[in-house]
Parts: sequence; C-alpha cells; structure tokens
Amino acid sequence: MSIEFPSKLSKEILDKFFTEKEIKKAFDKKANEEENLEYEISDIIYYGEVLSQSRPRFRVVGNWGHAYDDPKVSKFKKGFKEFVVEEIFNSVTNHVAYFPAEGEIKMNIKVFRAIPKTWSKYKKILAESGLIRPEGKPDFDNLAKSICDSLNGVIYKDDGQIVSCHVDKYFSMTPRAELSFFFKIKGNC
Repeated sequence: MSIEFPSKLSKEILDKFFTEKEIKKAFDKKANEEENLEYEISDIIYYGEVLSQSRPRFRVVGNWGHAYDDPKVSKFKKGFKEFVVEEIFNSVTNHVAYFPAEGEIKMNIKVFRAIPKTWSKYKKILAESGLIRPEGKPDFDNLAKSICDSLNGVIYKDDGQIVSCHVDKYFSMTPRAELSFFFKIKGNC
C-alpha cells in the first residue's frame, strides 16, 4: 500500500514516535475499513450571483444579545439551499439516501462573478476566458463560507466535515457557482 503523507514532516514525526510495524498495522487496518467505500462525485451549477458571508450583526433584546446574518445573505443562503435540495432530488435520485453524507467531505467551488458592464469588449473577452480574474472583494473565504453554511443538513450534516475545499474566483457574463463534492459511501450504488 502506497502512503501519501500531507507533508514531509508528517512522515518524520511518525517515524520518530512509532515503529515501522505499528505504522504498517494502522495503515492496513484503515485500508480494510475503506474497502467497501467508494467516492461519489456530484456537480451542481447554481445560476445567479453568489453573496459572500458578511460580518454578523448584533441587537439587544431585553438583557440578551443576539447575532444574526445580513438579511440579503440569509435570503441567498435559503434560496441556495432550496435549489440544491431540488437539484439533488431531480438529478441524483438513486443517491438521495446518502444525503446528508457522513464522514469527510472534499469540495471544489468555482464562483463566477459578473463582469463589470463598464469594461471594454476586449477586457470582457479576457475576463470570460479566465485571463482576468477577480482579485478584490469579496474574499474567497467569505464566498465559500456562505455556500458551505447553506449546505449544512443537505449535502453534509455539518460543514465541519469538510476536510478540503478548493475555491476559485472567475468573471463571467453568466454569474454562477459550480460545486463538486467528494465523499465516501458504504455499499453499492
């Protein structure tokens, strides 16, 4: 069994604290656990502008403080969640039983922001082809946060299950978000 470590240091740490036999035994046990698991990949394309997670807002009611999302972001999250639920039931009906997924989740998110209307045709062509990318606000992590939060209870039980998330920002004439997620399922599909 070939083992990929997250970093060179991980291998050195294992070698320092454990014997080669202990390491092999642990990896063999993990390989046996994963024999019946297979990866499922789902692609979801949401057409529309993705709103980024903003700072929470606060209000005091009586003696209690209360934090809440910007109403626009809350509305986006709710609509995005409803869209994804509908998408799952329409396109992956034979896998609905596997949602929300348990265990680790890996995600790829591509967010396509609207190309500014004031840009020249030349600049719009370069932007649509990916040669000009959005460098400013909103930050990629806030875009991912609003998407990941809205998928709680739909794709996965909690966004804490996400162990890897790759986020790309692009410009497009058609604002959208493209999601791919990878998870393990037990049994046959």
